[in-house]
Amino acid sequence: MMIHSDGLYCCIRDRANDCLRFFEDGTVISACVGGTDGKATFPKAFWFNPSNPNVSRGQYRVEENLIVFITESEAGRVEYAGEIGEDRLTLNSHSCINDTRLYGRAFVFRPFSAIPAWDAPAGAPPAEEDDDHDDDNRSQDQY
Repeated sequence: MMIHSDGLYCCIRDRANDCLRFFEDGTVISACVGGTDGKATFPKAFWFNPSNPNVSRGQYRVEENLIVFITESEAGRVEYAGEIGEDRLTLNSHSCINDTRLYGRAFVFRPFSAIPAWDAPAGAPPAEEDDDHDDDNRSQDQY
């Protein structure tokens, strides 16, 4: 399987959207973007890039259908490992910031063209929402 670099992998939760962006050079960046009433909010293209010092960043490694990476920021690091699917990643993560462990979270791929206002000109219609991925977040245990 291959990692897409032409969009974002997103795990939409009730009040937040966890986003991952992968680059062909092996770089990965992450951000958690707030939302309201279960509506997804997405990061803006002008700041969700590796040159922004405010995003978490790291390097990813792929072996067959498995992916491993660590993202780091001033707040600390988060470790990820999981499986690559055709249009999603199923990831386990461990935040070394607050010792939270999450299991089997589905990060669904969205191409840039399907992300509302991603480099869209003023007045462009928003992309339609795809809510079928919410059931994929099986267990979010914390210990």
